[in-house]
Amino acid sequence: MTVFNRGRAVRDWLLSVDEVSRTLHINDYTTRALVREGFIKPAPRKGFYRLGHVLDGYAEAVRIGRIHAPHARGQNPAYFACPLPMRA
Repeated sequence: MTVFNRGRAVRDWLLSVDEVSRTLHINDYTTRALVREGFIKPAPRKGFYRLGHVLDGYAEAVRIGRIHAPHARGQNPAYFACPLPMRA
């Protein structure tokens, strides 16, 4: 479960491992590997990660070539589904 706190910056929100995986469109194993390798730093609360650390670590991993960029993946590419119907 995500811990949301009003009055805090978006980058300070805490995400669980499952939410990090769903956000980045990667599996749990890759998420844990990025944490082990130091790309994503854990938050003080066990099992949670700051959104700012997740974004910065993911960008660094893509930049140095540790993982493929979202648009360059053959499997599980990142996408954004529009929940509202488009009107002409």
